[in-house]
Amino acid sequence: EDFINRKLKTLQKAIRKQVGYYFSDLNWAKDEYLRSLADSEGFVAIQNIMDFKLLKQICSDFETIRDSLQTSEDLELSACGNRLARRQQACDIDSFKCKLSQRGDESV
Repeated sequence: EDFINRKLKTLQKAIRKQVGYYFSDLNWAKDEYLRSLADSEGFVAIQNIMDFKLLKQICSDFETIRDSLQTSEDLELSACGNRLARRQQACDIDSFKCKLSQRGDESV
């Protein structure tokens, strides 16, 4: 039982890490497709991100993904539990690019 619990925790951590990357400032700023999936409040249906290749490789079970995201510090689930958004909305793209260029990142 401890072995199974450890494996489940590892899976949940991998799901949170991958989905967290999708909603990170860096990815959000450049991922027009993901932003197009968001509603006016910034929520994206979990069902939509389940089609993303890397998440699909980690897990394809809706309940496992949803349950894993309930403990995320960076993401919040909607009241119905079917959509998620950043707890703090991503910065706007122009502001983000400005911050990167101030840091000296010329790839922006």
